[in-house]
Amino acid sequence: MSKNKKERILYNIVQAMRQIYQGNPSVVWYVFCKNILEGAFDAICGVYFIKFIYECIEGHVDYHKLFVMVSIVCLFHVIVHLISAYNIYLEKIATMKIYRHIFQRIIHRAKKIEISQYENPKFYDNFSRALDEALEQGMQGLYLTAWGVGCVVRASVAMIIVVSVDVVLLAFVIPPLLGSLYFGLKESEEEFSARRAETVGKRKMEYAKRVFYEKKYAGELRLYPMAKVLFGLHREGYQERYQKNKIHQHRIGIYRIIETLLFAGIITFGSYLYITYRLKVSGSSSVASYVAMVSAVGYIVTSISDALGHFSQAGKFCMYMKSIRDFLKCPVEEAVQNAVLPKDNMGEISFENVSYHYAGSSQMIIKDLNLKVR
Repeated sequence: MSKNKKERILYNIVQAMRQIYQGNPSVVWYVFCKNILEGAFDAICGVYFIKFIYECIEGHVDYHKLFVMVSIVCLFHVIVHLISAYNIYLEKIATMKIYRHIFQRIIHRAKKIEISQYENPKFYDNFSRALDEALEQGMQGLYLTAWGVGCVVRASVAMIIVVSVDVVLLAFVIPPLLGSLYFGLKESEEEFSARRAETVGKRKMEYAKRVFYEKKYAGELRLYPMAKVLFGLHREGYQERYQKNKIHQHRIGIYRIIETLLFAGIITFGSYLYITYRLKVSGSSSVASYVAMVSAVGYIVTSISDALGHFSQAGKFCMYMKSIRDFLKCPVEEAVQNAVLPKDNMGEISFENVSYHYAGSSQMIIKDLNLKVR
């Protein structure tokens, strides 16, 4: 993916987080903290706790010690689930508050925008998307970004545990990590290209669908043979989208096959051989720790791959928030100074054959007005 595309993904995420944070800062903090806590706890349970159990079995540790450890982990597991459950409630409440904040900003801006802008179909589409679609997609981008951060924390904690056992094991983590990064960016590039390529076909389908949905076209559909034409347009748009999408999805499938075989399969097999060597040839005394690390290597690679996927999807969803930013940047009418009425009687005000239209519009709002005010 080019530098501009990567910067655009990051820019969209940052700008969307900024807009959501202005609407409700607490929900942004809570969502990120929750996912960081979940990521750290998941790594501890998935890597360190398994290592601890194997070591207890190998060392014939007293059952009471193992029971206490399991009880503590279960208690924290319940707490993490309660925090996640509260997040579902907070999500519903926070979305309404953020929507109210953004809605007020849009409405205040709409009152100042030049009237001629509303005659522009593109402007009207941006206005509709800014109110309807953008916030919902932006909130999804927030959660995906937080999930990505949680995956990074999960992988980082797991790496620390792996290094504490044998630093050489990192050699089996770095190649899949770089491979996931490279192929993740290639897959994201194909996803963006697919969406861009299917734009024309999507617009044809949406236009045909909108005609059937809107009540004002019901009479025309019955009076004229338009249905066949619209069905043909919809079918044409579908075929265009299918063909364009098929090409890019084939490439994505090839990337995933290479990533799975080359980096997941070969590197995992190599880590198994190294651990076997350490246990049999070198005579390592920490058998339990190395057995636990067998799954830890794949765990780290999967976490990083998930993080890249979440960040890529977050950039796509946060891109919808651009509709709000564009709308809030629309030019406004020049401010009109408040009129100051004189104390003395000015006499009468007379309008003769007055006509007026808004700037940028040819439609006359007032035409040939004759008025006298005393």
